[in-house]
Amino acid sequence: MSAVPCLSQSTISTDGKWEGWCWYPDRPEERAVVEVFVGARSIRAVRAARLRTDVRDLGMGDGYCGFQLPLPAKDQLPGYAIVEVRERRFGRVIGRVVFGEDGTRATKELRLTSAATALDGADAALAKLSTTLPMRSARWKFCSNASSSSRYLLLTP
Repeated sequence: MSAVPCLSQSTISTDGKWEGWCWYPDRPEERAVVEVFVGARSIRAVRAARLRTDVRDLGMGDGYCGFQLPLPAKDQLPGYAIVEVRERRFGRVIGRVVFGEDGTRATKELRLTSAATALDGADAALAKLSTTLPMRSARWKFCSNASSSSRYLLLTP
């Protein structure tokens, strides 16, 4: 088996299509299956078998490793959504885009705000969990770092 499971690249074109290629160095004639995921749900799959002369000219197989997929329609998105293109054999993410509540591509500010909200929720869940864990074994310890406002559970041996 090759040290690199697959080589790949993807971009989003101006007409709303995900374009790219995926090639397996250890199986150069194999055509990868590429899937679009909305969150954890696969909504579309295609075999990467379109001719890519640029890839062929780089010496990566015969060049029949390209794909083109439409981005999901707004009605396929559950509000804020992370959409990924993954190759099926190894599950490697080839591309990722984030959509906001209105179905348009999210700005970095929206992505950071959403990530902060998710971390706050995880922080609250950890705080609640720390009050319910059995402490008599001293294996669990709830830690807080006042200087960075971070909290975490520590499992001691």
